[in-house]
Amino acid sequence: MFAGPVVQNYQLMPNDPGSHLRGFYVGGQFAAELWYQPTANIMTAVSGTIASIGPTGSLRAAFGFQVFEPMFIGPETQAIWCGDFQEIQFGAHLTGIRLGALEWSVGSGWSMTSDHRRGPYLRVGVNARE
Repeated sequence: MFAGPVVQNYQLMPNDPGSHLRGFYVGGQFAAELWYQPTANIMTAVSGTIASIGPTGSLRAAFGFQVFEPMFIGPETQAIWCGDFQEIQFGAHLTGIRLGALEWSVGSGWSMTSDHRRGPYLRVGVNARE
């Protein structure tokens, strides 16, 4: 679990006259992550954030099977919201790629937004491990 300040600057290009989020904001953010391995070869993860600005937030869920030690592969889905905008993503992930003290994850799939846009997404994550 994490909590702290968040600073966001909304500069909309092209202009979106329907959006109420414009300019510079300072607020608070809370984030949580849960990783569970019911067996050594299966993982499930849920993570989310919520910020006082907007409000904005995200929720991600992933499930995976170990393919090569210590990497997992499987499906993922994520919902993102920001004021009057929402996005949902469905795809696949590869998690647990270790390079030294860093652990990487990548995900890719299809994204759909509340403003009727659809297309591919790419997610890259990195954690520092000891």
